[in-house]
Amino acid sequence: MGGEGSRGGDKGGNEGSATPPANRSGDPWRLGLQHRWLGADGTAAWAASRRQGLRQDWQTQGYLVWPRGSRTQSLHLHLKAPPHWQQVTAGTVTARLVLRWWAERAELRLNGRLERQGDLFDAACRLPLPARWLAGSDLEVTLELQSPWHDEGALLHSHVVLEPGHWQGDRLQLLKETGLALGNPEQQGSVTILGHAHLDLAWLWPVANTWEAAVATFSSVLELMEQEPQLHFGHSTPALYDWLRLHRPRLWQRIRGAAREGRWEPLNGPWVETDCVLVSTSSLLRQFARGQAWSRQHFPEWEHDLAWLPDSFGFSSGLPQIVACAGIRWFLTSKLSWNHDQPFPHRLFRWRDWSGRDVLCMMVAGIGSDGDPLAIQQAHRRWQEHTGDNHSLWLPGVGNHGGGPSRDMLDQLRLWWDHPRLPRYSYGTIRGHLRQLEPLAAALPVWKDELYLELHRGCSTTRPDQKYHNRVGERLLLEAERALWREQQVRQRPPAAALAAALQQGWDTLMFHQFHDILPGTSIAEVFCQAEPEWRHLQRRASAVRNQTLQDLVAARPGSNRACTDWVAVQLQPCGPWERVVTLPSGRTGVGASTSRRQVLPAMAGIGYRRLSIRTPPAPPRQPVRSVCLGHGRWRLDNGRCVAECGPGGILQLRASGGPALLAEPLALRRWADSGEFWDAWNIAPGYRQQPLPLMQPGQPEVLERNPWMVRLRWRGHYAASCWSLVACLAAGSPYLELRWGFHWQQVHELLRLEATLKETVLRWAADQPGGVIERPGTARTGRERSRWECTATSWMAAQQQRGGLAVLLDGPQGVDVDDQRVGVSLLRGPTWPDASANRGWWRLRLALMPLQGNWCRELVPAAADHLRWPLWLRPAASGQALKPHEVWLAWPEPQQRLLVLRPGEHNFGNSQLTVQNLAPWRGDVSWLATQGWAVQGALEPWEIRRFRPERPSGVPQSSWSSKGSPSC
Repeated sequence: MGGEGSRGGDKGGNEGSATPPANRSGDPWRLGLQHRWLGADGTAAWAASRRQGLRQDWQTQGYLVWPRGSRTQSLHLHLKAPPHWQQVTAGTVTARLVLRWWAERAELRLNGRLERQGDLFDAACRLPLPARWLAGSDLEVTLELQSPWHDEGALLHSHVVLEPGHWQGDRLQLLKETGLALGNPEQQGSVTILGHAHLDLAWLWPVANTWEAAVATFSSVLELMEQEPQLHFGHSTPALYDWLRLHRPRLWQRIRGAAREGRWEPLNGPWVETDCVLVSTSSLLRQFARGQAWSRQHFPEWEHDLAWLPDSFGFSSGLPQIVACAGIRWFLTSKLSWNHDQPFPHRLFRWRDWSGRDVLCMMVAGIGSDGDPLAIQQAHRRWQEHTGDNHSLWLPGVGNHGGGPSRDMLDQLRLWWDHPRLPRYSYGTIRGHLRQLEPLAAALPVWKDELYLELHRGCSTTRPDQKYHNRVGERLLLEAERALWREQQVRQRPPAAALAAALQQGWDTLMFHQFHDILPGTSIAEVFCQAEPEWRHLQRRASAVRNQTLQDLVAARPGSNRACTDWVAVQLQPCGPWERVVTLPSGRTGVGASTSRRQVLPAMAGIGYRRLSIRTPPAPPRQPVRSVCLGHGRWRLDNGRCVAECGPGGILQLRASGGPALLAEPLALRRWADSGEFWDAWNIAPGYRQQPLPLMQPGQPEVLERNPWMVRLRWRGHYAASCWSLVACLAAGSPYLELRWGFHWQQVHELLRLEATLKETVLRWAADQPGGVIERPGTARTGRERSRWECTATSWMAAQQQRGGLAVLLDGPQGVDVDDQRVGVSLLRGPTWPDASANRGWWRLRLALMPLQGNWCRELVPAAADHLRWPLWLRPAASGQALKPHEVWLAWPEPQQRLLVLRPGEHNFGNSQLTVQNLAPWRGDVSWLATQGWAVQGALEPWEIRRFRPERPSGVPQSSWSSKGSPSC
C-alpha cells in the first residue's frame, strides 16, 4: 500500500468552504468549476451532493461527494473561456484543467474524446486545453468517477488556470497568488528531484496486472527521458527487474542503457519490498542477500549499499544488523510519516540495534508527489527544521499502481525552475543526495528501538493462512538445505544442479509472497486465490528435496508403512534440552488392536537422528504426565515441569512445578467489536476495548487421551454463527501446555483474542522480532509506550513478574498486547475490505503457555518456541540397513544461540555456510564450533548474527576449498 494513498479526506484541497464561488480569491485568471458540474439528469451536482448529507467534514472543505459502493458519478460541463481570457495572445500562455479526485476509476473526456484515465492513486491531472478554447471555441467536458467500494467518492477540486511557460515570462501576473504564498525571502538550499513510480507487486490488483503496469510505466518513463535529457528516474525491485529481463528483453535492455548512463537508478534493497515484522530472521537475511547479489550482478555500474523500503508496515528492532550483513549502509523509508499520535522525531539519524550494529537512516519525502511548488517548499522547510541541512529530496511520480512522472509534472517543475523564493531544483539520484549527507553521519542522533508504525496493527492477525504458508514454506526450505548440507558433508560433492535450482526457485517464490501487501493479508481476494497454488507448489518441491535426501542419509523408507518395527527420527533444528513424545504405530493388527503408541525421544542437543523400535514395550517416561480428577469436571495435569488445572471454563490455573499460581482468573477467549477503520484489513480499531461482545464460556472438558506420555482434553463451544474447539495437550517432559484451536469463523468486524489475567503485576515483557528482541515495561508510562498497544511477536513473547512469569509460544507471528496484569494474543479478525471474505472459514491455530521461574533468556524461551514450531522428521527405517542407533551431525550445546542458516556450498564443502545468532545479553562461547571443523574467531557478542565457514584442512589449497571469503554475518 503506497505512502501516497492516504484517505481522500486527508488529501486537502483548494476549495476551503462549503459554498465555492468561482473566484474566491478574486483571481481573474482562475476559473472555479466545483459548482458548475451537472449530473447525469442535468441538475446541479453540487446541490444534489449537499442534499445527500454525506461526510460533513468533506462537504465543509468544498468537496463534491457521492455515496460509496462502486457507484458511478457522471458529471458534465459546457466550458467556455471568460471573455477577458479570449483576449490573451495565443501561444503565450496555456490553459490547464486542474482536477483531483478520490475515486476508484476516473475517465475524462473533451468533446467525447478520452483524454485521461485515473484511479485512487493516479488521482489528479493538469490537462492542457486546446488553444482554440482560449480563442472562444466551446468544450464539452465529461468526467466519469466511480466511488470506492469501501468509501465515499469525492471530486476534491476542479478549476481552470492560465499559466505562462516560465515564471520569468509571467507578464500577466498569472502566478501572483502562488508567488505570494511562497513568501518574500529568498529560499536557501537545493532540492534533488528524482522521478519515481511506487509499484506494489499486488494489492487492489493481481500480480499479472503488476507486470502490465510495470511495462506501461517503464515504457512511458523511457520515452519521457528521451524528451527530457535531464530527467532521472529511480525504481525497485530485483524481482520485478528479473521478470522484465526474462519476459521483456527489449525493454530490459533500454533500462540497462539508461542505468549505464546514470539516469536510471536501481533502488534495490531486498528481493521485494518485504514485510519486516512478520517474517523470520532467516528469511530477512535471505531477502537482502538475494536482492543485493542480484543487483550487483545485473547493475554492476551502480554501488549497492542502500535499502529502499518506503511502504512496509513497520520495521523490527533487529533490522539494522540484518541489512548491514548484506553490505547496506543506508536505510530509506517514508512510512513513519503516517504516525499521528506520536510523530517520529527524526528525519535523518543512525538506527542501532542491540548488537551495536547500525545503519544510516533517512525518512524520505512522501512517494507519489507532483510538481507543486508550495508542497516542495513546505517539505524542504520541514527537512531543514528536522536536520539542519539545506539539501532535500523530492520524488515526483504517480505511485502504488505505477505511472511515474508525467509531462504535467515536468511542466509544473519547469514553470517554477530557478525561482528565487524556492530552493534550487536539480535532477539527480538518491545516491548522489546521500553522498552530500555523509559528512553529517558522526553527529546524527541515534535511535535504538524498532521503527514502530502507529497504524496497521491488525496485519499480524488478518488472513492467518498467508502466515501459515510462509512459515511452513520457510521451514521446509531450511530443512531441505540442512539435509543437503549433511549429504555434501558425507558424500563430498555439491548438491545436484536440479536440486539447487529447485530450492532457489522455492526461495524466490517464498520471498516474493513476503511482499508487504501479500503476507499481511491486505490485498484483494484474487491475489490470495492465485497465491495458493504457488504456496502449495513451493511446499511440495521443498518437501520432495528434503525427503529424498534424508531417506538416502538415514536409510528410511518413503511414506509411513505401519507394519515397520524400526523407525528413524531426524531433528533439523536445535530445540533445547527437552524430550519429545512421538507417536509410532503399534505394529499389531486385528479387531480392537491399538493403532499407535507413544514413546519419549530423549533430547537431541543439535541436528541429527535417532532410531526407534516398537518391538519392545516403551520405557515409562522419566517425567510422566500425572492427571488427577478433582471432581466436578476439574483436572490437574502435572509433568514435573508444568502444572495446569482444567475444567468447566477452560484453563483454570497454570504454574511451573513448585512455582506460584499465575492466573487470577481462567484463561479467556474474548470478542470485541472492531469496526470503523478506513484501512479495514490493516487496522484494529483503537477503541476496541470499549466495545466488548458476549461470549459463551467453555463447558465440560472431554478427555481424549490420558496416559503417562500425554494427556489431551477438549472443549467445544459456539457463538453467533461461529463455532470453535480447543484441545489442551500436556506431554511428558514438555515445558509448556500446548493449545490447539479450531475455528469456524463467520464474524464480521470483530476481534477475537486469547487473554490471561495474571495474579502478579508484569514488570517487563519481551517478544522476538526479526533479528532481535523488543523489551517494554509492563505498565506504559510515556505517550510513545502507550501508542504501542499492539505489537507483533514472531515466535514468542514473555511477561516477567517478581516471581517468574508467563511465556506464550507461537506457531506463527501474532499480534500481542501486555499491560500490568494482562497478556493477550490476537487470534482472528473480520475485516471486509479489500477482501470481503478475508478471515471467514475454517482455521487451525496453535500456541503454547510456558510458566517461567526465571527470566525468558535463562529459561530458554526461544529454544522452547523452536521445540513447538519445528516437528521431527519421522519415517520407517529400511530393513537390513546397518545404521547407528543415533548420530549427531551438528552438536549444539548452547541453547541461547539460535541456528538460522545451514546450507551446502555451491561448489564444494568449503563454501557451506552456518549462520548463528546469540539471543542473550552476554557473550556467547563458540569454541564448540571449532571442535566440529568450523573456522571461529572470537566470542559471539550479545545479539550478534555471524556467519561461519568450515575450517580449511591443512594441505588443501584455498582455490579448491572455497572461492569466497567469510563475511561478517
